[in-house]
Amino acid sequence: MKRFLAGILAAAMVLSLGACSGKPGANSGAASTGAGGSGGPIKIGVSIWSSTDVLGSQCKTVLDQAAKALGDVQLQYVDQGHVSEKVTASVETLAAAGCKGIIICNSADSEMASAINTCDQNGVYLAQFFRIISKDKSPQIYAQAQKSKYFLGAVHEDEVVNGYNLVNILLNKGKRNICLEAWTPGDATFLQRWTGYKQAITEWNQKNPNDKATLTDPVYANTSSEEGAKVATSFMNSYPKMDALIVAGGGGDPLVGPVGAIKNAGKTGKIAVVSTDF
Repeated sequence: MKRFLAGILAAAMVLSLGACSGKPGANSGAASTGAGGSGGPIKIGVSIWSSTDVLGSQCKTVLDQAAKALGDVQLQYVDQGHVSEKVTASVETLAAAGCKGIIICNSADSEMASAINTCDQNGVYLAQFFRIISKDKSPQIYAQAQKSKYFLGAVHEDEVVNGYNLVNILLNKGKRNICLEAWTPGDATFLQRWTGYKQAITEWNQKNPNDKATLTDPVYANTSSEEGAKVATSFMNSYPKMDALIVAGGGGDPLVGPVGAIKNAGKTGKIAVVSTDF
């Protein structure tokens, strides 16, 4: 699904930049000022957590292929590692480099406020990938995006449904003691997935009062295999009845560590592992 979304986002960005007139997106009434008639390639910047890890490299491959298929498009990548200051700085860097549009992959609502300001000031179009600004939790930033002449919108999945379905996979396999590993506190995508996890647990327990399931609060492992292994080991020590682990996302490394820790503990096949983004 995410491969398809990446291609759509790149195509939408190029089509918006190449337009001679009309609205570049649902939130804007301005036409592109930097493409279609300059004779040069359309330069699009990509702010991404990593262009080299398992998930990020796949996203890069898809975006590169989309750019190639679309024709005269040049992509410039800046890796920002999920670090808030680097996320906002990456947008500034890409705008200064002459990009006519920027795709920002993984960004908190608070970071989008700065990103939108930067793009408005520089006349650069902006789109989100993987994320969407929360209308309910960030109404001011949502309104800022709606008013922006350069914010195109977002391409994302229904993360609540994603989380809901993931937990139901475990419940239907007979798993009742589920531990939760997350990557970064406050991340918008994780918070939505967590909502889905909790919804699935609540519904199951209401329907099955004599066969209830539990879900721990999240423990954050960031995006390294080492921290993921430590979190999984801690869960196994703290919850002897643990029979399932959710690795909520964050790329390949956060999954590698827990799987290795479970194997080293001799519990492969005893503790089920599910994940998203891998």
